[in-house]
Amino acid sequence: MESDLILEKTQIRSQMTRILESPLFLGSIILKDFLTYIVDETLLGNEEGLKEYVIATSVLKKGEDFNPQVSAIVRIHARRLRKRLDDYYLNEGVNDPIRISVPKGRYIPVFETKPAKATPASDDMHTNNRDKEMKPVIAVLPCTLLNHPEDLGVICSVLSRDLSMALTRSLEMGVLPFSSAKTAFEKLGNYRDFGTQLGVDYILTGSCLMEEDRTKYSVELISIHNRQILWAESFYLNIAIKFETQEYRNIIRKVIAMTCGYQGLVYRDMFKYFEPKDYGKYYALYWHNYYHQRFSEEAFHETLGAVNYGLEQNPKNSLLLAIKGELLLNLLTMDVQGEIDYLMVGTQLVEEAIGVNQNCQHAFQVLAWSCMLRHDKEEFIRAIEKTISINPNDVMYSGSAGFGYVCMGEYDKGLDLMSEAMSLNPYYPWNLSVAFALYYIVQEDYKEAFYWAKMINRKALIWDPLLRCCTLGYLGRTQEAADTCQEIISLAPNFPERAKTIVHAFLFDKELQASILHGLHLAGMELKQKQVL
Repeated sequence: MESDLILEKTQIRSQMTRILESPLFLGSIILKDFLTYIVDETLLGNEEGLKEYVIATSVLKKGEDFNPQVSAIVRIHARRLRKRLDDYYLNEGVNDPIRISVPKGRYIPVFETKPAKATPASDDMHTNNRDKEMKPVIAVLPCTLLNHPEDLGVICSVLSRDLSMALTRSLEMGVLPFSSAKTAFEKLGNYRDFGTQLGVDYILTGSCLMEEDRTKYSVELISIHNRQILWAESFYLNIAIKFETQEYRNIIRKVIAMTCGYQGLVYRDMFKYFEPKDYGKYYALYWHNYYHQRFSEEAFHETLGAVNYGLEQNPKNSLLLAIKGELLLNLLTMDVQGEIDYLMVGTQLVEEAIGVNQNCQHAFQVLAWSCMLRHDKEEFIRAIEKTISINPNDVMYSGSAGFGYVCMGEYDKGLDLMSEAMSLNPYYPWNLSVAFALYYIVQEDYKEAFYWAKMINRKALIWDPLLRCCTLGYLGRTQEAADTCQEIISLAPNFPERAKTIVHAFLFDKELQASILHGLHLAGMELKQKQVL
């Protein structure tokens, strides 16, 4: 292999991921698959097998009768790939530490280190030997066939490939191509070596059993690092299953819902057992998750620092731009006063993120929150529908969309989305508890509203004690209400003067706003007279 084998495979894989996430490659599935396949095969030691026929059948899905002498399709895409790589390294990849190239006349990639720029000695500990890749990597492996009817292998193969493709719609995760994963596992034979060799963190696999009138599909999500099964479930399919049916789609949705997103088991496992100590892998995402768990000033600054560091390394990372915009917009919901216009700057950041990648789901969700804070209902609906359409299987986004619809006053639509998200994944975002509390205040079911207000459990977020205080006022629980009033004042000493502004910030329904302010009044909160509607 004409490459610098001293390079760590994880470094090469991280460099490939940076390339694949660039705008030059985001719109070309063929070139992404081409590059991924030849890099994976080379890292596995299979570089001598990278011939024109193999690439045609493995990457371009040509039939076994493909003839390289007749069709130049592989050579055409290889030329496109070389040109795209050259363009990448002339622009956004100019300072990348590793160069990946494909010499003319061959399909074996070359990996070369680029001279590092000199840095001050005091910064060495923050710049050397760091893996800047943010995402956990997951692979789908073929199912084990527990019996061998003719149709079973087809069902399992299609299901595994469809799961792999569905996973790629989540930009928060890296996904090993199914064909590469299958080939590598057949060669390596065990999960540990497979994970180490290919930089895979999690595996989805399972088994299929065909019974008299149905097929049993069992799926497992496995953590390589912890050597544990994180989740397992069995599904039953009619023996005459058609792949476009709702029954089949529901399996895909359930698996993706339990796996992907910040509420999925991959991230929950990652952040439960792993706390990054430096600026390497998962650092920014770890603090983003930590921030949502606490909503404290400390967590905000740690997260902002981690995101800023990531943007220094890659200023055009759409996910990091969107997260930074989200952080600034959230300061408004926390009623933090500052010297800059958080709404304007946060909106500019998320618009930049969308400009970089128009399929960044997180960016469109944050854009929807910006529209909500600007009370632009039409643009909110446009942004939130785009959010869901990018990956409707990620319930973190569809569930949060339900929260948004409740804030818009579209209660039935919001309730449907939230209920569906919770049925697919019991680990739902905390803002759903806010939405359910609001919904039951509208329904005048204050006991149920108080239950959901307690479930928010974000003590540093003013809406936690605010909704508890409101519902305690309606329930006539005087002493508890008084204590909760003090919680609010400790978070926002000027709350009696600003109550109407805070309640109005992202709620569109004036009757709901009035109900919340009246509940606070019943709780004993001494609001200024003009605050009580």
